[in-house]
Amino acid sequence: MTTMLLDCAAMACVDRAAQEVYGLPAGILMENAARSAAEFIIKELFPEGESGSVLVAAGKGNNGGDALAAARHLYNAGFVNIQVLLLRKDLGELPALHLEVLRRLGVPVFFYSDDEEKAKALLSSSAWILDGLFGIGLSGPLAGEAARCVDAINTSPARVISFDVPSGLGDGFRLGFPVVRADVTVTFEAAKLCLYLPLGRLAAGRVVTLSAGFPAEAFPGEFMYGLLGGEAVLRELLPRPRAADYKNTRGHLAVFAGHPGTGGAALLAGEAALRSGAGLVSVFADEDVYAVLACGRRSLMVKPVSADMEPALWEGGSFRAVLAGPGWGRLSSRRAWLGRFLSLGKGGVLDADALYVYAGAYAEGVLPAELSGWVLTPHAGEFSVLCGHAKEEFLANPLPFMKEFCRLHGCVVVLKGHVTIIHDGERAVFYDGMNPALGTAGSGDVLAGIIAGLMCRGLGPWEAALAGVSLHGACGRLAREEAGFFTAEELLPYISREAWRNVEEI
Repeated sequence: MTTMLLDCAAMACVDRAAQEVYGLPAGILMENAARSAAEFIIKELFPEGESGSVLVAAGKGNNGGDALAAARHLYNAGFVNIQVLLLRKDLGELPALHLEVLRRLGVPVFFYSDDEEKAKALLSSSAWILDGLFGIGLSGPLAGEAARCVDAINTSPARVISFDVPSGLGDGFRLGFPVVRADVTVTFEAAKLCLYLPLGRLAAGRVVTLSAGFPAEAFPGEFMYGLLGGEAVLRELLPRPRAADYKNTRGHLAVFAGHPGTGGAALLAGEAALRSGAGLVSVFADEDVYAVLACGRRSLMVKPVSADMEPALWEGGSFRAVLAGPGWGRLSSRRAWLGRFLSLGKGGVLDADALYVYAGAYAEGVLPAELSGWVLTPHAGEFSVLCGHAKEEFLANPLPFMKEFCRLHGCVVVLKGHVTIIHDGERAVFYDGMNPALGTAGSGDVLAGIIAGLMCRGLGPWEAALAGVSLHGACGRLAREEAGFFTAEELLPYISREAWRNVEEI
């Protein structure tokens, strides 16, 4: 269902275990990584043969050695238009060995410190740059020549292939740190956590995980971070319909949404829940928009909520789950409704306006901390309000803030973005969306409806969040491929298709 993500510190432990416990020399691991990288580059990036000049930008240590050894494999495969630019002269034993081989093959070698202007000219005139300056052992921001070299790489028109991580990226990466902006990152054995955190993901480009021959026993048996994998997750998690299923067996969802000016959000969320397989959906909307919404979607049951209706008298009836928030407005009266939902013990999804209402009411002691059974679906701005921290504080690494929030409130949080992170206080899973077409008005309402619809069908909060994010992402990818930019309404039919296609036949 998910593949392992390791932070750089954990990967360093795996590397040591491979060498010290299982006896694999560093030289063999380096050669394996270099061969895997070269084979990928030749097959996927240089399939037509010679692709222009290649400049290997290498630093000391294993990362530089990987890049230099890969350059040898490229040279031996016929890609002889290769040059080497070294950031420093004290490379270390293994990188120096691979550099000497390249020298004997006649590959030109230059040093950044000898002539910085010439080095920048080399970078700007190359078609490809292999970035092996710094790897996972980096701590703190790059400075001096290293930072200037990274800046020169980023201003070059060359396409950049980074080894393991883009130089400058690591566990401690923060906004404003110099970092190589790669077109492709080839990372080894396990994908690195920093590649999928929001800021790091923007620097990594296409991420490909390759083998370097590490023994499986060197890796931890359990891991805290995972990468969500597409359709396999849907086939595993989506409820399988039975031949005798009908609307009542698939659950009834209550949607509290709809306010003057934002009524469309209620319809999007409600229909997304139906297309996810929920049997019935009732939309409870303000009287001001009731008439408009009631004729908007004939499959939804739209019911008016008057201003003098007492939330405490709403019983919840046969509803299996509640979705509150899309286009709901932030009126003070919403607090009592949220309190009622939380008291019923049904669980569901809080989105959009409901998140702001809850954050304010909780801060004032009006609503309880306990949100067990609920999935919250904020974007970064909404999560900032929920957790009480500025976005700039958590954009580089939201995980500590999400962990604290989820443990305090007992809920699942789906932090939406170009990479979506799902956290329950103990584990975090990443969905590598990177689909700007999904950044359209109403897309979040559709996601909330999908997750609520799956909860209505019987999935728990964690499973519904995983499956919902995967389903939403799969639909967005298909819609982009077939239509380019799309509206949230145009996304809805894809939900029906993908939700059904990824379950076993009856």
